[in-house]
Amino acid sequence: LAICAAEKRSAVILDIIGAYLEAFMDEIIYIKLTKSQTIDVVKHKPEWKKFVKDGHLIVQVLKALYGLKQSAKLWYELLSSELEAMGFVPNPKETCCYNMMIDGKQATICIHVDDLLITHATHAGCMRVVEMIKKQFKRMRVKQGPDFTYLGMQVSRNGHDVIVSMTEYETKIMDEWKNMAGWKTDRKAVTPSTADLFEDDSNSPLLNADMAAKFHTGVAKLLYLAKRTRCDLLTATSVSAGKVQEPRQKNWDVLDRIYAYLNGNRDLTIVFKGGIPLYLDMFGDAAYLVHVEDMMSRSGGIFLANGGVIGTMSCKQKLIVKSSTEAEFMTLSEVASMALYLNEFLKFQMERPPVITIYQDNQSVIALLKANNCGVKGSKHIKVRYFFVRQHIKSGEIKLVWCCTKDM
Repeated sequence: LAICAAEKRSAVILDIIGAYLEAFMDEIIYIKLTKSQTIDVVKHKPEWKKFVKDGHLIVQVLKALYGLKQSAKLWYELLSSELEAMGFVPNPKETCCYNMMIDGKQATICIHVDDLLITHATHAGCMRVVEMIKKQFKRMRVKQGPDFTYLGMQVSRNGHDVIVSMTEYETKIMDEWKNMAGWKTDRKAVTPSTADLFEDDSNSPLLNADMAAKFHTGVAKLLYLAKRTRCDLLTATSVSAGKVQEPRQKNWDVLDRIYAYLNGNRDLTIVFKGGIPLYLDMFGDAAYLVHVEDMMSRSGGIFLANGGVIGTMSCKQKLIVKSSTEAEFMTLSEVASMALYLNEFLKFQMERPPVITIYQDNQSVIALLKANNCGVKGSKHIKVRYFFVRQHIKSGEIKLVWCCTKDM
């Protein structure tokens, strides 16, 4: 969508109805129908009545039936083979993204199961792709126009800018949580969490089974939102996600606070600036020794394309480090890895991918990376990360820039 905004592309959504059933099974599988299913089948196929035994029919599955583990793979293999036969080429870094030149401009298809996002410089180019696919799959829904919904996200245009939100989903989960949590009055909070988010909760009482199930549901629905359009919820939500096995009252209060914040801060959107060349900025920061139970640090990152969020990271680090500088190296290596992946992806989406800028607020880290010799005295795991980041800065693939902490 960021590329769509930068290149002022048109977009069309294609939903292939009953997609799995377009694919044939590649092995022999039998299923036993229930008695009620058997009755319904015999009504339509009376000649099959002689095969009924003890009220059941045993049938062979010929098509990729919904619910079978291999059906998604069979559908993808069918769709990808058809697209490649049309002349589309998959991006080797993301094989659910296909490209083809139409009228001298790139047409792109992004696939999510049976939902296809098609973009091209012109609406006519998008519709040519639709017509090509219609020849292979007859049952489909086409959504046209500047505003559309894709994977639960509402996408709209303001001039050349592309705006992405999930306001309908926010309203839905907010209403569900108010009911589950038994809110008597409307609650609002100015931040997703308080300063004690990472403090020890072992003295807090465990939730009962019913409350624990509600906690798990509430976290899962928030995580779906936080990973897409509301990265401001991600840190507090990911901490809550780590507590679903044995949730306690303190964890419930943290989750309730996130929902109170969401309730007071709805309708926030992601905006990709349009009509200007694509640019990518990444911010990475570490919180040193915030997990007191195991003395782990935490990494956070946010990835922007044309000013809009395309990815986020908030996770506990996998190694215990001995200084804030080492914690920053851990984070920086993760952010750099994402930058390199995006760089490789963009090589197949445009002629000249932009240099990705990574912003860092630790001046010790920047100074060490500029030094001619390795001043890192930590373990080999830290040194590997140091040389990994330094190598790609020197090659010009990424650019490291200092950013004031208050602006991070």
